[in-house]
Amino acid sequence: MERLNATRFVDLYIVNETMSQISGLEGNPALQLAPSYLLDDIAEVRAKCEHLYRAKRNPEFYLTFGTVSYRVTALESINQTVFTLRQTNVPRAAADLGLGDAVLGALLQENLRGLVLVCGERAVGKTSTAASVFVERIKMYGGLGLAIEDPPEMKMEGPHGKGFVLQVWADPQKGGYPEQMRRGTRSGAESIFLGEIRDGITSSEACRAGIDGQLVVSTGHGGSPIEGLERIHALASQNERAASQLLADGVALVVWQTLEPVLIAGSHKKRARTKMLRVKGNSSVQAKIREGKFSALVQDLDQQSNAAAWTTAAIK
Repeated sequence: MERLNATRFVDLYIVNETMSQISGLEGNPALQLAPSYLLDDIAEVRAKCEHLYRAKRNPEFYLTFGTVSYRVTALESINQTVFTLRQTNVPRAAADLGLGDAVLGALLQENLRGLVLVCGERAVGKTSTAASVFVERIKMYGGLGLAIEDPPEMKMEGPHGKGFVLQVWADPQKGGYPEQMRRGTRSGAESIFLGEIRDGITSSEACRAGIDGQLVVSTGHGGSPIEGLERIHALASQNERAASQLLADGVALVVWQTLEPVLIAGSHKKRARTKMLRVKGNSSVQAKIREGKFSALVQDLDQQSNAAAWTTAAIK
């Protein structure tokens, strides 16, 4: 009988003792009832979730079942507590992300400093991409990397090539992302991975760290690179009068990612499609950000995309 910790899926929704829904089961994106052979394990996992939820009094935590760790979110419905589980994974090799030569080359550039924002809609692989790039850079260039997540979603702590990664939990009860980001800027880490920029303080601190010469790789929401920038600007503006200046000086790259369906050898798959906006070193882009003219960045985005496509075509 197959066990839960040997089963590939995206999300597991444990509704109650007798009913659970699962998505991404063995590559099938549809939401479906959890198969009967998993129900005993799911019941055991639910009991663990209930215990941790009561003990931690935090709706987000992670647990280990067998050798696999899961990110858990507790949702209070009108009738019961529903636990959502997502598997934590080891970051993939950056070359396997399918980002394209121009985007991957920019992300792995040795002297890259500043805030690198990977944005997109929900469940398009933002965290996977950001974590893979972060770890790949540690492997290639060495040094100390600090990974900050709430709760930890990717397995990153330990030696990687020439460097080492420390991984911390940005527990909201201990100051959350803002507190861990402040500590990170004083830790001596050359590179910082932020699971997500959710608030104004973290947004500001990430940009400042970039201005001070650190590399900060993080994720955010947005339907385009420009929308991702606007969201970070809106967050930073909660605490900063000069948020536009902060972004113009602190952001290095914005990579927007989505997943598009493709048919490969008769099977339905998904592949990454990206757009990238270079900010640092691009005076036109930085000037528009300083002036808050985000809509005017469409032209710069198109020009950069066309240049990247032309370069790739020329190389091939």
